[in-house]
Parts: sequence; structure tokens; C-alpha cells
Amino acid sequence: MNRLIAGQPLDSSRMEQMHVASNWIRFGLNFHIYKRGAIPSSFEVFYTEGEKWELLKQELEQENEWDPNDRVEIVEANNLTMDLCHYLLHVKSGITIYNTDIKNSVEIFFDSGSDQEVVKNLKEKLIAIRKKKSRFRIGYLMQIGMSLDVKFQEFKPYDEDLTRFMGDELMSFRDAMLSNLKQDDKSGLYLLHGKPGTGKTSFIKSILSKINKEVIYISPAQTDNLTSPQLIGLLMDHPNSILIIEDAETVLMKRQGDNSNAVSNLLNLTDGFPADFMNLNIICTFNTRINDIDPALLRKGRLRGIHEFKKLPPESARDLADFLEVDIEIDSPLSIAEICNADVTLDTMTEAEVGFVNND
Repeated sequence: MNRLIAGQPLDSSRMEQMHVASNWIRFGLNFHIYKRGAIPSSFEVFYTEGEKWELLKQELEQENEWDPNDRVEIVEANNLTMDLCHYLLHVKSGITIYNTDIKNSVEIFFDSGSDQEVVKNLKEKLIAIRKKKSRFRIGYLMQIGMSLDVKFQEFKPYDEDLTRFMGDELMSFRDAMLSNLKQDDKSGLYLLHGKPGTGKTSFIKSILSKINKEVIYISPAQTDNLTSPQLIGLLMDHPNSILIIEDAETVLMKRQGDNSNAVSNLLNLTDGFPADFMNLNIICTFNTRINDIDPALLRKGRLRGIHEFKKLPPESARDLADFLEVDIEIDSPLSIAEICNADVTLDTMTEAEVGFVNND
């Protein structure tokens, strides 16, 4: 692409170039439209071995004809201080190849005037480096620059399901929840509340290991994005998904000036017009009192289920300790975290031991 020179007026061509480069997620699509004047089809693969992609990139540059102005490679530092590489190559057979570290994917764009034999050949090459799709994946909502995106990572299910030690009431709740979540035409809201360490995250991971749906995790730091105009468009690319919002107090509280938009969006996603075609199920965890939750979220038909997680009674706590082979004297209710970490001292504990990635 041509370089912009400070002090020169922007002509329409360079304004178009600025628009093309304004969104790294859509960069390949925008470039193809800019270059070809046609709305393209696309084919995308995700990979885990960057070395295979680097070798394929060299091969593609050697095998195809391309103009030097149609090759772009940019390295930037994002707000996580991690270098991100964006690579684009538009070849003379009318195909745009785009790779970005944001998604660890390679995508090709082509239209009716592109060389279809080259398209077919490229698809075969990309399939050869494609990552095997893991059943246990979770997507993390991320803000990259001015754009929202979902980056998927594998997660490891627990070797043992600890929910069976949490009582018959929870097991019945889990069975009903699983029955609803496995259906593609159901949407709704599930609220899990209780003190930290009482098993909310263990329960969620147990649920996720038994269903085959995309899961999108929204961390407490990203809940502000529930008010983003981009969110609906992003979620439309992931219908029939499960959204997990952890520590969602600020989103669920009775509507006030600072959270009214987030609550309204949550209502629309679970029972409004978007719910009719996106079929999203939302699981929220929180530690506040149920009386502080916005009453509209508790309406029958919108709220599919709610459960309070408590410390295990002594008998159940002893059963869990025996199962985990934890040597601990139990004569009062204990949380799952207290039992699982009974042999962990303050010197060895870290903040990472609380939250979605561990044993809450």
C-alpha cells in the first residue's frame, strides 16, 4: 500500500486506504473489496503451529504473482504489551490472503472473478495446517484497539466431577440446566451465586464438559463491553452460544445511571428480539444478595434457573476430603476451595487460585 505523507491533503484513494486499515479484524475483507470492487466469499482456518504457517507463507509468495504494494506485514504492540503481527498478500489471481495473530488464523477472500483452481489449491494447503478442533474450547471476549473480538483457547476439564458432592438439589438443577442448554432453540439466563470458593466455577466447568457448544467468557474487566454497539454484531457470528459472565454484580444490580445500559442489553439478549434469532444462553455468577438483583432479570420465562452455592455440610465435606485424599479434620461446614487447598499455605497461594481457571 502507498505510504501516507504528513502535510499532504488526503485524496479519496488514500481515504479509502485509511478505512481499509482501520480495523485489523476486517482488514483482509476490506482490502479485497478495495482492490477488487467485489464482495468476496471467504475460507478461514485456525492453527496452533506457527512454524507451519510461516513455511506456507513463504511457499505462497514463491508460487504466486503479486505486486509489492499488495503485500503488507505490520507488527504492533497491543494494550497487553504483546506483539501482534498482521500479514496480507493479494495475488494476481484475484485472491487475498490474510493472517492475524489476534485470532491465530489464516483467511482467504475470493470472488466470482478469482481463479477458482488457485482458490481450490489454497484451501487444500490451509486445511493441511488446520488445528484440530477441540471439544473443550472457550472464547475470551477481548478489545483489540477499537474492535471487539473473541479469541478461543482450549480448556482442560476437571479429571473428576466434584459437583456430585454438592447435594441432590444441585444435581437436579444441573440435569435440568443441561437439558435446556443442549437445545438449539432455547435461550435464557442462569444465575449462580454464593461466596467465593463454594463451587460455582467447578459447576460451570462440569456443565461445559457435557455440551458441544461455543462458549464465550466475559471477564469482570470486560463487562463494560456489554454496552458496546459492536457486541450484537459480534454475537451474531456465534449463534447458539453460551455466555459466561463472572463476578457480574455490576451488570445484574438494580438499574442505576452507571449500569442501566448493561442491564438493558442483558435483558434483550435473554428475552428480547435478539434472543429470537441468536438463541444465547447466559450464565452469570455473583456474590451479592439476590435482593440487589434487578427484578426484571428474575422474571419467569427469562430466568431459566438460579442456585445458591454454600459451604458443604460436615458429612459431605468429609466425603469430598476422603475422595481427594486430603487429611483434614472437619467438624463444621467447609467450602470446596477450603478442602481442595487444605494443604496449601499462605506462602504458596497465588491470586490465580481463585477464578474461572481453577477451583472456585
